[in-house]
Order: sequence, then C-alpha cells, then structure tokens
Amino acid sequence: MKLGVMRVVWGLISGVFGLITLIGMVARLLPAALSDLPLLPEIVSFTPWYCISGAIALFAALMAHQTLRVWTMVICLALNVCMQVPLFAHIGVPQQSAQQSSSNQTLSVMTSNVYRGAGSVQDIVQQVRQHHVQILTMQETTADFEQKLYDAGLDQLLPYHHRSTSDHMYGNDIWSAYPLADVVSDEVDSSASPMPAGSITLDSGAVVRFVSVHTTSPKFGSWAQWKRSIDEISALQNNTHTTYVLMGDFNATLDHAPFRAMLGSRFRDGAYQLAHGYTMTWPANLSIPAMVGIDHVVVDQGITVTSMQTQTITGSDHKALIATLRIA
Repeated sequence: MKLGVMRVVWGLISGVFGLITLIGMVARLLPAALSDLPLLPEIVSFTPWYCISGAIALFAALMAHQTLRVWTMVICLALNVCMQVPLFAHIGVPQQSAQQSSSNQTLSVMTSNVYRGAGSVQDIVQQVRQHHVQILTMQETTADFEQKLYDAGLDQLLPYHHRSTSDHMYGNDIWSAYPLADVVSDEVDSSASPMPAGSITLDSGAVVRFVSVHTTSPKFGSWAQWKRSIDEISALQNNTHTTYVLMGDFNATLDHAPFRAMLGSRFRDGAYQLAHGYTMTWPANLSIPAMVGIDHVVVDQGITVTSMQTQTITGSDHKALIATLRIA
C-alpha cells in the first residue's frame, strides 16, 4: 500500500514538472513567425531552466515506473542540452574571429539598463573607471539621471555623449571616449524606443558604429510589438558597408527565434561567440539570482569578443554587461 502511494506521489511530481518541461521545449522549437503567441516569449525566456525541471520529471517518472514519460523527458533533456552546450563550448563549429595582427585594437565596452534612472550613478562611474570603459550604452535614462552622471564626472572619462528620447522621460544613451561621428537619434526607426547610434574611428583606422538598443518588453498584450521591435533591428544586416556593435537590453535571449533571426549569418552574440556560458542579467533587484540573459553585446564580422562579465548596478533591475572587443 505504501509503495502504491509513493508511486502516485512520484507520478504527480513527474506530471507537473514534465508538463512544464514539455511546454517549454515546444515553445522553444516554434518558428519566429509564431513567437509572438500569448505568453510564448516569457516561457521561452526560461529555456535553460527546463533542464532542471526535466531532470526532476525524469527521476520522478523512473520512480513511478512511467516508461512513456521517462522517454519523453529523455528526449526533451537531450534537445535542451544540445541547444545550451554551444554557449559553453563550440564543438565542431567554426567561429568567426579577428586574427591577431599589429593592426588589431582592443576596446572595452559596457551596457546597462538603469531602470528608469534608478540605477546608481556612482556604480556606473566606478565600473567605467575600474574597467577602463571606452564605449558605454545605457537604457531607460532620465534627464535627472543624466545630470547626475555629469555631476559625478562621467564626462571626464567619456566626453562624447548623445541621448535619445521619444517621450521626454526615458531615453537611451551612448557615451564615448572617442569623438562620435554621423550621430543619429534612431538607427533603426524603432517602434519601441529611439536607438541612438554613432561611429568612432579607432587609432588603427577602423570605423565602428555603436547602437544603444532597447526593444519592447514582452509584457501582457505587447507580444506582437515585442517581436516587431526585434525584427526592426534585422534591417541593419543590409547596411553592408557599416561595421556594427549593438549593445543593450534586447528583451530576448538566444532561445528566442526573433533574436536568432536578427543575428542572421552576419551578427554574433558576444557571449555565444566567446563560449562564455550564461550571462544572466535580469532580474537583478530581487533576493534571487538573475535568471534570464536579455542584455547583449552583439558584434559584426571582423570583431571578436575576448572577455565578458556581468556587474551589479545598485538600484537597477538589470546587471551591466562589460566586454572586451578585438577589432581587426
């Protein structure tokens, strides 16, 4: 009798966690055309964690002697592992790289969503100074936050600056140690928020264009707008005479089909290119670890990410990303 009860309990556990895993994996496998279905972006965001729910379901199914459920979880786990492994090791997959040469130049870059201007100005300036950041992009800045940055001396470290806003409340910024050329307030004509861009000329003569990215958050009722705001960035693939670095809050992970479509065959996610592993950046203001990697440094052909790390910015719900780029 006791054994029978335990099998029922294990069966219930495998059922709950198995259903979570199955829904998550089906959502992950859907094409970009269906990626704006209700709740789908949120479900896909947690794809790496379905390895844990799948493992729990598999163990419980084994204990409950549920053969079909065991094999279903084995398949789900195998698929998920295959999707996640490239973030840690590029097995048999050639990756683009900027070959070492005397003309290569390294660049330290940083991006941070400062949560409607609530992020710590002191933390931002400290990270810029500590990591010798030369290009900084920020999202959700306010006029008051911008003034505090000046008061804290950020302009002494990064004297060239441009901010774009469409509602005169929240904006996206670029700060640079190099003069910014061909500055525009919105590089992609975004329906989400203006994404400012500016080009810098490095000592090597290379010209690189930086874009501060902030797409629509996939909140209830805004799923179609979320997808559209990512799709709009894809148009940059057609600017073949421009070398881009896209940095910011994409509100998407590599598991989201629209984000992968935006990368196409031209752009590379920095963490993926580096095989860095997960760069979980959100949420950063709760008593739990960040669980989702929605902030990215995306690089063009000829640019290699050689290091990447996350840093906590007090008051923000996002962690900052800091990366080192090697530019051919």
